[in-house]
Amino acid sequence: GTRFIWDLGNPNEKVFFLPFIFSVKQSVLLEFLDKKIRFYTFDGVEFGPIADPNVAGKQYEIETPFTAEQLDKISYVQSLDVIYLAFGDRKTPPYTLSRYANNNWKLALFETEDGPYLDKNYSTTKKMTIKDKNTDLSTINLTNFTLGQPDIGRWIRICTPRYNENTYTYEDKWSYGKITAVAEDGKSITVKWNYRNIVDEEDQAWMTKETSEWRLGVWHTGTGNNDYPATYPTKVTIHQQRLTWSGLTDKPWVWTSNSFAYKNYAPSDYEGEIADSNAISQDISTDKVSDIFWLKSVKSLLIGTELGEVRMYSAGTAITPSDVVSNRESSYGAHNAEPIVNDDNIVFIQRLQRTLRSLSYDYNQDAFVGPELTILAEGLTTGGLKKVVFQKEPNNTYWALKEDGTLLTLTYDKSQDVIGWSKSALAGENIKVIDGDDQSVVC
Repeated sequence: GTRFIWDLGNPNEKVFFLPFIFSVKQSVLLEFLDKKIRFYTFDGVEFGPIADPNVAGKQYEIETPFTAEQLDKISYVQSLDVIYLAFGDRKTPPYTLSRYANNNWKLALFETEDGPYLDKNYSTTKKMTIKDKNTDLSTINLTNFTLGQPDIGRWIRICTPRYNENTYTYEDKWSYGKITAVAEDGKSITVKWNYRNIVDEEDQAWMTKETSEWRLGVWHTGTGNNDYPATYPTKVTIHQQRLTWSGLTDKPWVWTSNSFAYKNYAPSDYEGEIADSNAISQDISTDKVSDIFWLKSVKSLLIGTELGEVRMYSAGTAITPSDVVSNRESSYGAHNAEPIVNDDNIVFIQRLQRTLRSLSYDYNQDAFVGPELTILAEGLTTGGLKKVVFQKEPNNTYWALKEDGTLLTLTYDKSQDVIGWSKSALAGENIKVIDGDDQSVVC
């Protein structure tokens, strides 16, 4: 059965629920509203608002820049006491939401230490020339291309090869920093270096030579320059100890951090050597360009797009910059709603919102296949499914919220080949499952 536990007091406001689950005994429900977040504790039995530590009788809440229109576009992943947030509008930068206590949360921009970047420049005619030697702030002249004022704030990574008289070879020396200014004509930029790869006085002469080896950062507001498109990530997850993001520039991309270093997206070391732990930038475009609607980590990284499902994997035990490939596994197409991961199985809403599918690996076919779960309940999904959540206890129950507020329940046990649908008398706008001593669904 169900029971009424709390009146949120905002019947006409759009709301987004985000569960923060540190442990079975430490669960917090985050209620995102227009420009604020409110917090509630839940231990499986008791549910209630968290009190403001500074104002007696007031519920604890924090202000945010997120409008009601952005709430349906939130993607998130939790790592211990930190929640990483991405937004589907491509214009909002990623954020972190950190818990220091249940009544002490901090929202901050997610600042990377390096990158991520677009592909290397492969044009031999488009060059950069550093005009200053050993300084933290340098002017760089651009040859055969220009940048604009919107590019201010982008990462830049530049290589100045130097000749080694002992080995008779050129050695790569990479430096990186952020663009702080762009000339009015777009032919020169100013860069504040985070790291400047200068060895000694003799080497400094190489820093002022033309080079075509450079790359621009990709996470930034739009530039209007089709040659160097920028975007902010729209989806986020954690895969094989890498913080993983996705987005769409002129084609869909996936970017992963360095292993165990969630803020570092360096594609190589400062001599250009690429280690297995370095960041990965993967183009996952197929024959048709389609936006990425979700990322989920199972045995591989599964990527749901509006035209099909893509698998990103390696031949070895883990993905690396030199061992990663992406292939389309199916062509069902996904709706822009978070899917459910239960063991090695993913349940997701199909693109037209009438079908719920279960995607899992089939060893006989050596591929991920997605049987339809609504094939005997097509009449129930008329009007479209909006989102789905999973309640493991006391039974394997999926709760599906329709666009009209109707709530459906699905009992699905893949191992026992059990599929059963019913309609609930409850109705709502948003749903989440939060863990306590028992699992509960909040509508």
